[in-house]
Amino acid sequence: MIKRAIVAGFVIAALSTLHVRWCSAAEPMVMVVMDPLSKPLSCDCVRGYAQRDYAVLAAKLEQATGRDVRVVWHQSLAEALKETDGKADLVIGKYSVVVADAKSTKRRLSPVAQLTGKDGTTNQHGLIVVRSADSAIDLKSLDGYKILFGPIEAEEKSTAAERAFQHAGIQYDDTAERFGACSEAATAMLKMPQDQKVAAVISSYAEPLLKGCGSIREGELRVVGKTENVPFVTAFLRNDLPQDVSESIQIALLTAGTDREFLKSMETLAGFVPWTGKPTKNVEKESDNKTEIAPEKDNSRTGASWPQFRGPKRDGRIDWLPERLPDLKDDLVWSRSMPSVGLGGIAIDDGVVIISGRDASDTSDTFTAFSLSDGRPMWQDAYPSAGSFDYGNTPRATPAIVGSVVYTLGTAGVMSALDLHSGMPRWRVDLAKRFNEPPMTWGFCSSPLVVDETVYVQLGSKTPLVALNASDGETRWAGPGRPAGYSSLVSTQKRGFTLLVGTDRLGYFIRFARDGRYVWFRNRPISGDFAVPAPLIDEKTLFFTGENNGVEAYDLDKAMFGDGFNLAPSATNDRVLPDSHTPVLVGDQLLVAYAGLQCLDAANGMAEKWTVATDQITAYASIIASEQRALVTTEDSQLILVDLAEGNILETASLADDAPPLLSHPAIANDHLVLRVGNDVRCYRLQ
Repeated sequence: MIKRAIVAGFVIAALSTLHVRWCSAAEPMVMVVMDPLSKPLSCDCVRGYAQRDYAVLAAKLEQATGRDVRVVWHQSLAEALKETDGKADLVIGKYSVVVADAKSTKRRLSPVAQLTGKDGTTNQHGLIVVRSADSAIDLKSLDGYKILFGPIEAEEKSTAAERAFQHAGIQYDDTAERFGACSEAATAMLKMPQDQKVAAVISSYAEPLLKGCGSIREGELRVVGKTENVPFVTAFLRNDLPQDVSESIQIALLTAGTDREFLKSMETLAGFVPWTGKPTKNVEKESDNKTEIAPEKDNSRTGASWPQFRGPKRDGRIDWLPERLPDLKDDLVWSRSMPSVGLGGIAIDDGVVIISGRDASDTSDTFTAFSLSDGRPMWQDAYPSAGSFDYGNTPRATPAIVGSVVYTLGTAGVMSALDLHSGMPRWRVDLAKRFNEPPMTWGFCSSPLVVDETVYVQLGSKTPLVALNASDGETRWAGPGRPAGYSSLVSTQKRGFTLLVGTDRLGYFIRFARDGRYVWFRNRPISGDFAVPAPLIDEKTLFFTGENNGVEAYDLDKAMFGDGFNLAPSATNDRVLPDSHTPVLVGDQLLVAYAGLQCLDAANGMAEKWTVATDQITAYASIIASEQRALVTTEDSQLILVDLAEGNILETASLADDAPPLLSHPAIANDHLVLRVGNDVRCYRLQ
């Protein structure tokens, strides 16, 4: 209690400097309330429940910001915008509904806080109910039933319920009308013939229906199952608010819970808590009826993020790998099915997993966000994208997550910047059209590289390399030059310069990041490489690989400031010929997948130190390595754990028997291994 009072005191002092700016604006702030438990949007059949008074919150915001607040209640954001002349500064409602409505109305909103319920949680779930006289006793009893779902934007009554039925392994009839209100679905079910096998999905916050409400009498409904938890009431701010204004509103939300009357009027145990992308656990009451939310303990031995191509440093390295592989049954945390197989790598940050793919009709690119902890779908960005490419039309590039933004690139050249937690586009640009660049045989494959507020990506022959403003997608520079291949860029700092290092169809290059001018380039000794593997850099050496030229090493200082374009490689190995994967460097050990796992001595002329001889590792594999071990995923869906000291296989496991080739680079974050296996996304716990 004392801690919160001190915070509130500092907040009032800090906000006083903002009042002049806010008070000078006559136009009030608009708060749209879509909370189904707010008084104007709910029924009053249950005393003391679903009567949240948002006028109390409006008064708090007015006091904190010095600006009038207009409150508008609507179940639909589109209808609310008609009443407010298109204005909505703060939107508070069911998370999945606000996200869906924001997309449909093309509003840029970001989640900032969640409202705790009377039990201190921020989540809700769906309840599957039947008539009391029905013979069903659990979900598995509903095989063949007609299911009355809620609208698709109400996750707990639609997609979460569908996942629950899928997990239970039952077939169901979903051809019935979808119902907006829980009472409508329950009433429709009660009116159906008694011999009709039917169940309805209602929200957990509508549980009072079971005790009788309106036209439903107590004892007429019975719960036979429930769905997973999903986020409930969430506060969103429009993205283009000034930073100081946005911060003042967030602080006001997060400190409102210091007022006992606010907690009572808003039917909340702890008020608003910061948005984390996942529901909070129950909080315990203290003796003074205030609350304290303890942070969850992080026991992970790996990093919390895998935010881009090949990990945090784009080098396939990680601090820790286990001594054994995960048990494919007992250590499976979650699995989700996708409409398509995947080629692009996986990105993870702030507990959000980003997966690329295609929709079921193969007409649109999709980028889907899942919760790392439980696999809960959070959002999906989809846009039409035509094309016909070798290996299918699914995106190849790994998304890049920087702060709260995800940068994605589709195979046909559409690049997007999306909000990490809502999926709402901040900008989108068709690079193929902007630069008149026809896609190559395998499409645009370069994983976005973000450095110093700039997004870099390789394109094709007319405009091989472009730099875009990370904030708005506008072109910073577009570099002509040697035709691009299918590789991704890496960057390094040298003598005060930021450098971009890459491979193209002719060979290798270094460019200045600030303007794209060449520092160095060199043709491959043997032409014809596909130019798929990315470069690899340590402090003083550049490594390049290819299916015709093997492994080549170049001295970075000499490339920049010495022999320049006449520079010959400092070491080569023309017997190890990877065609499409990028090696991993661990100390002086260069790990390369080719006819087994090869370990080359980077300090001794690329001599072969040891080989893990196995026909499961052929021309392509993904490698993630710690100091002691390497985790290899192969084309034929094998997991191989290798000890690097001796070059011995510790364990192997088969992920699938008949899956398509596993070509998507996996990701590891918070002791979770996430990978694509055919159409499935799987998450295993590493122990």
